Amino acid sequence: MILAEPHAALLNELHALAASGEFATNCLRMRATASHCLKAVDVAGTTLILPLQGQKRMRDGARELRCERGHLILVPGPRRLDMENIPDTDSGEYTAVAIAIHARDAGHGTQAGAGARPQRRQRGGEARPGVGA
Repeated sequence: MILAEPHAALLNELHALAASGEFATNCLRMRATASHCLKAVDVAGTTLILPLQGQKRMRDGARELRCERGHLILVPGPRRLDMENIPDTDSGEYTAVAIAIHARDAGHGTQAGAGARPQRRQRGGEARPGVGA
């Protein structure tokens, strides 16, 4: 899914929310000021990732995906991924939000993968779940 420029206001609001650190427990904010690679990141369940500045590259085996500001990535379930976070050339920052989608959240009546959030720290970037993230 691509959020085109008519959705720029929504992207700006999400960016402000990411900067404020006021997130639900199933959300993760990712920020970086230097490009970096994360190898074999365990994603515990279905997750939506939305880059707000810069771009994210992901590899799942032989499949590779590049996602820029305004695009959504859906990780459909548990898996191990290689990820690269690349700051925006103008601002020098990479910012994204990730939202863990549980079966209960999707209206299925049960909760699968509770607390499933990828979490990694790398030099030049930060990733912190929950409030204050």
